[in-house]
Amino acid sequence: MANKKFEEFIPDLQPWNIYEERLEQHFVANGVEEEAIKVAILISSVSAPTYTLLRDLCFPEAPKTKTFAELSQLLATHYGGQVSTWRERCTFFDLRQETEEKIADWYARIRSAAVTCKFGADLTKVLLNKFVSGMCPSKILDRLCEEDEKATMEQMVSLAMKTENAIMASKTSSRSTVNVHVIDHQQASSSSSSRVRRQGQDGGWQHGTRRTMHGSSNVNVNSSVNQMSKCKICGNKHKNSCKYKDYICNICKKIGHLARVCLAHKNSVNFIDSEAEEDIYTLDSIESRIVDLCHVQVKVDNPFKIQANQ
Repeated sequence: MANKKFEEFIPDLQPWNIYEERLEQHFVANGVEEEAIKVAILISSVSAPTYTLLRDLCFPEAPKTKTFAELSQLLATHYGGQVSTWRERCTFFDLRQETEEKIADWYARIRSAAVTCKFGADLTKVLLNKFVSGMCPSKILDRLCEEDEKATMEQMVSLAMKTENAIMASKTSSRSTVNVHVIDHQQASSSSSSRVRRQGQDGGWQHGTRRTMHGSSNVNVNSSVNQMSKCKICGNKHKNSCKYKDYICNICKKIGHLARVCLAHKNSVNFIDSEAEEDIYTLDSIESRIVDLCHVQVKVDNPFKIQANQ
């Protein structure tokens, strides 16, 4: 059985001409051909205020005595009113594409605005001119302007959409490349930091200050160690008394300091003291001690020969 019911007509939601077209297709889909049934479906599909209006327009006759075409014409005249073609064309030619408006939406908007302009046989040519000239300045417009003026509407719309998709894909690819670079850099930094901290917790390493490009420290360092001054005996930094305090300097032959901090040596030689700005790790389990050369005088009773091989 055919479905005779159709949705209610609400003037504020859609114009009558659109509703009429949909209602006619409803008749076709459900095989409604009798004029009396068409009128009955129309009357039952309008709201109470609309039916009251329809009765007033048909007075002194009743709406059911009219044909479907007559009722449609009464409603179209009332809701449509008189449309100024020139006013509609002024509105059409003033249209401009919005900055973020997609090509498909822009094309649909100008076609919708051209419905009431009555361009007739010139519709396609006018739409093409408006489609290109109304676009906002962009790479898409620059690409369309390279085409010949004989290009068709379908060709220009297709080219514009392809260019738009290519630009969007390029932007997406650029953002993905930057994000991956940042993630890789952060992961590498996190891995390096965790490695230093883990070795420190095991007691195998002690780390110095790590300096970044901006001169900031990324690794926690004992503040008390940084605040220590250099030992005047050995030149290192430590808390306890220096174990080299009884050593004899190899330069000035005095007891109480090593040759590398000897003032006599600094006065006679250009001495450069620089701090490394890299990560410096000291192995706790190995202690390296610098010992001055030991000179021993040997007395021999008889002469002898020594052969030195190079």
